[in-house]
Amino acid sequence: MKGISAKTIGLGGVLAILLLSSGVAPVAAEVYKLNFSKNSNRMSWRPTFPSWSYAVPVAFAGADTTSKLRINASASLSSTLDQRASGNTWQDNAALRSSVNYPILGPRASIGISASMSSSSATLQRQKNRNQTFGFNFNTSILYSNYIFIVHFTHVF
Repeated sequence: MKGISAKTIGLGGVLAILLLSSGVAPVAAEVYKLNFSKNSNRMSWRPTFPSWSYAVPVAFAGADTTSKLRINASASLSSTLDQRASGNTWQDNAALRSSVNYPILGPRASIGISASMSSSSATLQRQKNRNQTFGFNFNTSILYSNYIFIVHFTHVF
């Protein structure tokens, strides 16, 4: 009987290693759930991992303490087993997302980078799909005559 692939677990393991090696505790309480479902010949397994967010105040030339460097990470996994007369087939999915945003003009503007990767495999189609996305963003808010204009630019490559 074929099980969850090592690469699927490996993506979640990478996130766990990154979180543990950083030495920084997440700001919110961690919640982990493991959901199983079964109907007729299909069984699904989906753990829910806590997302990780961390914010560090960044000091600028004024006494501005509202600006923060923000780091976020999250992961997801799922597996589905189809039990058929012709044999068992598995479908595995995994995703990892992260972002870093740094204030460049105090609370008025920030730049950031983001990265995500996903992997899926299915024994029925005998294929594996892997996707990686990297992005750059720029955010600013402009105060003019008691109106706030927010500009957001994102480039994905």
